[in-house]
Amino acid sequence: RTEMQEREEMPFQMEGPFYGEDELDSKAKRILGKYWSLVGNVLQDRGQREDDLERENAELKEELEKLQNELIPLQKKELAFDHVHKEFLEMREANSNLTIRLKEIEDQLNEAHSQYNILEEKSTKEITMLKEEIHNFRKEYNDFMELKKTELETKTQHLLAMEKVNEEKSKA
Repeated sequence: RTEMQEREEMPFQMEGPFYGEDELDSKAKRILGKYWSLVGNVLQDRGQREDDLERENAELKEELEKLQNELIPLQKKELAFDHVHKEFLEMREANSNLTIRLKEIEDQLNEAHSQYNILEEKSTKEITMLKEEIHNFRKEYNDFMELKKTELETKTQHLLAMEKVNEEKSKA
């Protein structure tokens, strides 16, 4: 029989210390040593990790604070940009409204110009007709005056002739 088989069949002795107690004791001590070593390592690792996490947390807080400090001017710039963008949109709308109004005025101006051209053409025709009427009136007037002048001259000559006749009659 082997020692292992004996241990399995007879793990204890009825009297006295356990069978292989020294061996078990040394195994237990080794196991406990490993356990406490592991616990120590775990605690040390945990402590190291906590220290690392605290350091990393502090670094992250510091970085966060830096980023927040950098963010403040950016937020101010964003607000300024939003304000300028709002003004730009308002100016664009005003420009659009002005462009529409300008187009309306341009259309009205074109219509007025068209009406002016029509009136000018009509006036030019009327002026030409009036000039023709004035020319015709002057011609008629001149003809009339010429006729009256001729009549007057004829009457004057007739009167002069009658006066001469009367003078000769009175002399005679």
